[in-house]
Amino acid sequence: MPLPVDPELAKLELFYERAVVSRKTAEALEFDTRRREDEARKQLYEYIREIGYCPHCELQLEECKGHGQVVHERIRDRRRPHRDK
Repeated sequence: MPLPVDPELAKLELFYERAVVSRKTAEALEFDTRRREDEARKQLYEYIREIGYCPHCELQLEECKGHGQVVHERIRDRRRPHRDK
């Protein structure tokens, strides 16, 4: 059985539909912004590597001692409890 025709109900349904459209639009814009930010970061890191520097520590590539692996291991260690032997 359909709901009765009520001006207040119609107004609330309209507001709800507008809110749904606004949320979906905001989510799409946020996704697009995140994608563009990631692409810009990739291009920046690639350019920094092209000119001979590490994009993370900003040292010349010859001087960089592979800090990325050290950081990765530190993050992994934080997730596991430390056990002293």
